[in-house]
Amino acid sequence: MDTKPSLQDWALAAIGVLFMLIGVVLLWHDLNTAVTTIAFAAALAAVGISTIARKRRYGRQKVADVQVVGGVRIRPSRLRLALFGGGVFGLGAVMLGFSSEAPFLILLCYWVIAGTGALMLVGLAVGYLPSQYIEFTPAGLVLGVRSWTVLLPWDQIERVSAGEMQRNPVLLLSLDAPETLDVTPPAKLEKFLKYIGQSRGWTGADIFLMTTHFGIDLPVLVSAISRYAADPAARAELAPPKALEG
Repeated sequence: MDTKPSLQDWALAAIGVLFMLIGVVLLWHDLNTAVTTIAFAAALAAVGISTIARKRRYGRQKVADVQVVGGVRIRPSRLRLALFGGGVFGLGAVMLGFSSEAPFLILLCYWVIAGTGALMLVGLAVGYLPSQYIEFTPAGLVLGVRSWTVLLPWDQIERVSAGEMQRNPVLLLSLDAPETLDVTPPAKLEKFLKYIGQSRGWTGADIFLMTTHFGIDLPVLVSAISRYAADPAARAELAPPKALEG
């Protein structure tokens, strides 16, 4: 993963800011056009600026040995997901509210945007989201995906790397003989193997995990997994603390 902001990252941020300024100028001439321009441009600018800030932060990090508390499920932040879902819903709602005369296909796109955000918020409210977690254990890295979990033994993790998908940081794992892994419940093995196939098609890796909402910088996560995969002696520290007797 390149930790240096690309020309496209800077261009996206600059275009977003430029069109926001244009939208501000339009406020005195055409309110509907101005508001929709500002809303859409703000979304572009936010993506560009956040990508630049993330890459610059990653580039400054000097990650040494990372120690993890074992037996703790690490999930995406509900707050981050709520803010993202609310932002997507808000963008769609604003575009709909100020674009009543737009062509049908454009309005349909706005409905899809607003609907996506609304579904995320509903999913959070009913506990359907977040749907993934990871857990460090002495035996391996546990990956949970809603209806199934799989144990990825440290010795079967062949490669750990950092990637990017649609400007989002992605953890990439390549495994040795994934068809032999312990999936719970066992009936979900076929579904897990299908997940592996999709992951290979999209990223070239057996497992990919988008880490944007986990609240953990990707270089730190890569360093932690790499350490336990390479150092069997370090895995003992992942054992949960023993309960006090008495």
